[in-house]
Parts: sequence; C-alpha cells; structure tokens
Amino acid sequence: FQANELVTKEITPLECERSEVSFGSGCADVMDDRIVVRAPAGDLLWGVLGEGIDWVGRTGGKERFLITGLLPESDILLDVVTMDAFGQTQRESFSVTTKPLSPHVMLNEVMANPVGPEPHQEWVELYNDGQVDAALGGYRILDIGGDTVLPDVLLPAGQFAVVVSEKFVEDAEVDVPPSPGTIMVVVPVLGKNGLSNSGELIRLVDPEGHTISRFPGLPKPKAGQSVSRLTPSSPDGVSSSFAISEPTPGVPNDVTAEP
Repeated sequence: FQANELVTKEITPLECERSEVSFGSGCADVMDDRIVVRAPAGDLLWGVLGEGIDWVGRTGGKERFLITGLLPESDILLDVVTMDAFGQTQRESFSVTTKPLSPHVMLNEVMANPVGPEPHQEWVELYNDGQVDAALGGYRILDIGGDTVLPDVLLPAGQFAVVVSEKFVEDAEVDVPPSPGTIMVVVPVLGKNGLSNSGELIRLVDPEGHTISRFPGLPKPKAGQSVSRLTPSSPDGVSSSFAISEPTPGVPNDVTAEP
C-alpha cells in the first residue's frame, strides 16, 4: 500500500508549450538576461548553479520563478537539481542561448480602492525591470470585462509609470500622490467601470497579444491602501508575491510598512 501511494505522489514532468524548453521536471521560457521557470505540481526544492548563478528555492505546485543575472545573446550552461517531498533527487544540465536585450514591463502596484472618488482616483503602476527602454504604445491592461489600451509613452529601463484616467487629480489631498517626476500614462478610462475593490485578476498584454504580467485577485484592501508586488523578481500571478500596503506610486514598493 505504501509503495502504491508513493507512486501516485511522484512528480509528473510538465508538457512544455511551443515557446518553452524542458527545465528539470518543469518548463522554461528563455529570455535575454533571465529565465522564467514554470514548476510542475507538487512540492519541490530547486537548486540552480552556473557561472554567476547560485539560486535555491521551493515551489508548491505550478508556480513560476525567475532566474536572473544571465548574459544576453550568450551560451548558458546551468546545473539544475530538484528534490521532492520523498527525498528523491534529480540532476541534469541545462544548456541554452539567451536572446537579445528586451524591455520587461510588469504590473507592480494597484490602487483600486482610493479614499478619493472612484473610479477617478484609481491607478495601476508599471515597472520596467529590463535593461532597455519600453514604448508602451499598444500594450493593454485587461481586467474583468475591461480593455485599456495604453498610449505611446516611453518607459525607460528601471523606471515606474502610473496609469490613470483623464479625471485623475494628482494632488487630491486625501490619497498619496505620485512621486514628483513620475511618468503619468493617461487613458480615457481605466478598466471597464473602474477597478474592483473586492479584487480581480488584472493582466498586462504586450502589442503581440502575449500576457506578460498578471496581478492576482486578492482580498479587499481598506480605502487608501494599495496591493504591491513584494519584489520585481517575485513570481507573477501568485498571491503570495503581493501584499496590501501603504501606496507608493512612482517609487519602489515598501511592503514592510504596516497598512
């Protein structure tokens, strides 16, 4: 009985999509200076070693994690080790050529429940985590039933942008205003009828139609609180990667502050 139970709980390797390659028992999307790994179901401890790379982490099932610090347009050799909950270890080499430099725009912070009037004072913060500038024209923010097309605004590498509606007031005196000098991306309407206070999935889609960032639906924050990504490398679309916090539009998130 115990042997059969063990067999049923073995980690089943993922079937990789066309854009992915096998990475241990998971799948990887190889980019320029990073690799996004999609883990299989089940608890796994990962170790990834290579030149300048020494990463250890745990996944609880179908999560994504990020390996950064790679050289663009370079041949990369990594040693990938996984251990499951039963102590079974797998080890294999991973060899790939990284792509040319590209921007990496992500959803970083969302204010869906401002103290000021809704939906006018709602906003979505973007962050370019890449090494090259991003032209936002053609990017879209999708919520439930809403499709917000972004104008052609330049988001430099390492910079933040705050997406707001035309009726947004930068200093309404009741909500935290964007930091001075913040790039403001103004759209006619943000979301279908504004953003849901009770939490909803928000996606950022690039001009080619690929979803490049996901913001999960979370419990409703109190008025004046935002939902923030813990760090730029926190896995996308995973609730544990985000926290309710004091808003920081236009500057790095501070999730250590008590909301």
